[in-house]
Amino acid sequence: MSRRYDLHLVVVHAKVDQLNLAGLTASVDLQALTVIEQESNSYAARRNQALATALEADGRYLFFYDDDEHWVRPTFADDKMGYWRTSDPLIPHLAGLAAGAAITCGVTLGQVSPVPQILPQQTDHRYLVDLGHALRFGSEFLHRRSFVEDAGRWRRRTSCRLDAPMLPRRGILPLTGGNLAIDLHAMRAGDIPPYYNPPVARGEDALLGARVRHLPVRRVSACSFHDPFGRMHCADDGEPISMARQTADSGQALQRFADALCGWVGYAPLLVRLGGGLRIGLSGAQRLETLQRVIDDVSEPLAQDLGCPQLTGLPALLAARRQAVTFDHEQMQRQAARWWQRWRVA
Repeated sequence: MSRRYDLHLVVVHAKVDQLNLAGLTASVDLQALTVIEQESNSYAARRNQALATALEADGRYLFFYDDDEHWVRPTFADDKMGYWRTSDPLIPHLAGLAAGAAITCGVTLGQVSPVPQILPQQTDHRYLVDLGHALRFGSEFLHRRSFVEDAGRWRRRTSCRLDAPMLPRRGILPLTGGNLAIDLHAMRAGDIPPYYNPPVARGEDALLGARVRHLPVRRVSACSFHDPFGRMHCADDGEPISMARQTADSGQALQRFADALCGWVGYAPLLVRLGGGLRIGLSGAQRLETLQRVIDDVSEPLAQDLGCPQLTGLPALLAARRQAVTFDHEQMQRQAARWWQRWRVA
């Protein structure tokens, strides 16, 4: 691959000293390596740092992948897992971009979101069902089964049409965080805005997907295996060996879920403002009011049952982001204007 392309690896991480950079770069011949330590909790800020580095380096495309993704996919025989097949992530994205896409998005296998398998055993199922049911009003992917039947479940096969235009879901294009590539020419032309998320929130991928519905975005056949709880055991060269049945540290898994839940709640009002989330005949204000009532009811018992005290702050978090949604929207627009002032090429 390196004989055909100039590869510049950009690593953005909160704790660079914990990374095995030698192992990361051993498998590919790089033309350049840039390592950036950024302690910001904002996922949007981290992705924008990578974008700015690529733009400054006069890159043509930027391909995102996360540190909990593996470029393998499982094979099955008689519904039993056989072996791991290495997946080439780059070629399908480049083919889609060369065909005219401004953004290409691969398929995430494995565990799509950090909802641990042990979650339903920790608390009353009614809390979890009600929470998932209400969150779908302000989410592009959560639903009433997300925290019960689907907890810990991992996706083994693709479930959407590949190498085809991406179809909207719940009012947005369902972009992923990793396994995604951007045509930097489209960004320099002012067609693609930078990432944004509200304070203490996630959703930078969903909020971008709500703002690029007018662009040619393709779903491509690059498959990654998402391992949010570190269950995969790999050899020294990175090749997968086995998959643990359960997460080793259940307390840590529940804390990660609680942090993710706060992030999902935090971006719901802005996503609704941008036209995302399940509607079913309700206005945006009605959907958020329903979510607020459920959050008010379940946050205290969930915090106690899961041992995650930060969940007691969910009602105040949602109320604050609802109140500040106009400000968040204006901040997002101002950020995009500053970004294009710097990087836009006429």
